[in-house]
Amino acid sequence: MIGDQPRLLEALARDFEVRVCDRDPEKIGSVQSGIAVEDSEVYQDIKRWADLLLVTGTTLVNNTIDNFTGDVPIVFYGITIGGAAQLLNLNHFCPLGR
Repeated sequence: MIGDQPRLLEALARDFEVRVCDRDPEKIGSVQSGIAVEDSEVYQDIKRWADLLLVTGTTLVNNTIDNFTGDVPIVFYGITIGGAAQLLNLNHFCPLGR
């Protein structure tokens, strides 16, 4: 999981082995739902480790979205990327989005 979203992490951690990283210094090192939030600098390691990446739509805004392409399936989440995901045909999850 790239970008911490606490409720989504909580749901995933019940049934899956999860790693999460974030850029927010206040979140890095914290433990949420039994999962340690890692520094975003480990994203390459997470990409190699993961079978699936859940990536915050904020990557579109902070200009890091290009870091998340490759062999591992990616699902972007959240409203920030909703419109762009539709236009760019990206996999997108936003349970309340239309």
